[in-house]
Amino acid sequence: MADGGFRPADNLQFCTATDSQVIVGVGVETTGSDAGQLVPMVEQVKERYEIVPAEVLVDGGFAQHDQIEAASAPGLGCTVYAPVPKPKGPQVDRHAPKPSDSAAVAAWRERMGTGEAKLISKERAATAECVHALARGRGLIHLLVRGLAKVKAPDPGNVGGFRRILPVREPLFLGRDSARLRFGIPCSSPAVGR
Repeated sequence: MADGGFRPADNLQFCTATDSQVIVGVGVETTGSDAGQLVPMVEQVKERYEIVPAEVLVDGGFAQHDQIEAASAPGLGCTVYAPVPKPKGPQVDRHAPKPSDSAAVAAWRERMGTGEAKLISKERAATAECVHALARGRGLIHLLVRGLAKVKAPDPGNVGGFRRILPVREPLFLGRDSARLRFGIPCSSPAVGR
């Protein structure tokens, strides 16, 4: 939660095209973490639009090694841009591959140490915070329904669920940089009445 507290809540993730700020995917979980949500979001975009983003830009909560490996695997083939966690020891180079790293994780560590990756990472704040603010400004502060099944319900009458912010159901032209989609605007919304 934004205030550091723990209460029953739904954790929403948006997948947004960085060049247009169009929300192209939405995920919702009842966990307090974004762990394990990278690959399902990429697969949702693949299913919905019949494209796999060449690049994904995510926040640190999505950066688990197994998710980076799966998103980088030949089936999806995404280049993942996610911050590398700070090491416990100050003398350790966070961008140097570790002996236990897979090829995909080692490539991610090295990539995130480049100047290009640092520039790309700046897009996260510009996209994420703007889209998050727009969603909050349109009333996505509290969900008006309880339970994961109701929140995920595609029923058009379910105005309290997250489907109202993703009206596009057909393939969408995402623009010149459509291959780079940005994930993870975590918006923890307290569930009413739990």
